[in-house]
Amino acid sequence: MPRRPKNSTLADTNTAPEKKRNAQLTRERLIAAAQVCFTHNSFEHVGIRDIAEKAGVNSTLIARYFGSKQGLFEEAICTQFGFPEELVANTPAEFGRALAEWALAPHPETEFKLLLALIHSAPSAVAGPLLVKYFDKRVVEPMAKHIGGEKALLRSGMIHALTLGMSVMHDVMQSKSLTKANYNAMIDLFTKLFETCLTTDFGSKKSANR
Repeated sequence: MPRRPKNSTLADTNTAPEKKRNAQLTRERLIAAAQVCFTHNSFEHVGIRDIAEKAGVNSTLIARYFGSKQGLFEEAICTQFGFPEELVANTPAEFGRALAEWALAPHPETEFKLLLALIHSAPSAVAGPLLVKYFDKRVVEPMAKHIGGEKALLRSGMIHALTLGMSVMHDVMQSKSLTKANYNAMIDLFTKLFETCLTTDFGSKKSANR
């Protein structure tokens, strides 16, 4: 066991929990600042100094806590992807409608918008592959595992393609075709679209000939 320096006191040891709390707070502030910065600009156009300035900390702390800007991007953006666990409780017969209601649910108004961060940084040679890796691993693959059956990964991918496309048109472009549409009519239509993707014969000749 390493010896305590002779000039240390018991009071010095009591600062350890405080330092840990401060370190955690700094990490949280950097993550929150990065989320806002990446909401408005792409990975390449956000500098570590921009993030640090918004967080009110020294830029060297990004390397200390996250290793690099890329590490911070992974923590702040990529780990936000996730399969909505609340959907798992629904029966197969209910899943399509529950998925439609989840996809069309209003988002809370916050400075951080994951969809915009995705759009801004998806073309990046550095951030783009990270986004794909995390989105597939944390969203598409868990959905595929949950729905099961033939071509589950393809069907899951189609479901999320519909969801992302709808979100871009509704939330980003604010197309009147969706923003002015009747909510219940949208739920019914998206339920049918999702149910098509959920069927185990999706993409087969049997499905195509119906």
